Amino acid sequence: MGINQLQEELKVDLAIAIQDCTAGVTGAVYYSMAEYRKAWILVVADSGAGETLTVTPRNATSAAGAGAANFTDTFTVIVTNQISYGEIDAADMPDGSEFLGVNLNSAGDTVNACAIIIRAKSRYLPVDNSDDVDANQIVDE
Repeated sequence: MGINQLQEELKVDLAIAIQDCTAGVTGAVYYSMAEYRKAWILVVADSGAGETLTVTPRNATSAAGAGAANFTDTFTVIVTNQISYGEIDAADMPDGSEFLGVNLNSAGDTVNACAIIIRAKSRYLPVDNSDDVDANQIVDE
């Protein structure tokens, strides 16, 4: 896959810039899933050994966060200079909530982290059958 095709298939956005997540941080911008089937929330975190960071995907009805609510599924990162991710399927977005955001919370642990949302048009590339032979075109001689 060339870089141009990659740019057409993926959209990468900074949801939360690197910062201390001790008191919890929610991204100010939510990103539309209208044209995308999948999203990954990529979290880069740095802290002392054994500290944790809870990552909570959020959905909203606008890019400004109107009607924002947490997804029921979260994932926890045991942090020591780690990169982790969680996957969101657009079909799992609640009705009327097409915008995706994220919350990071270390619940008192000192964790510096950032979150990136990567949206994809399709999870798998379509199969190219252009060189297949049509069985109806085979002639027995």
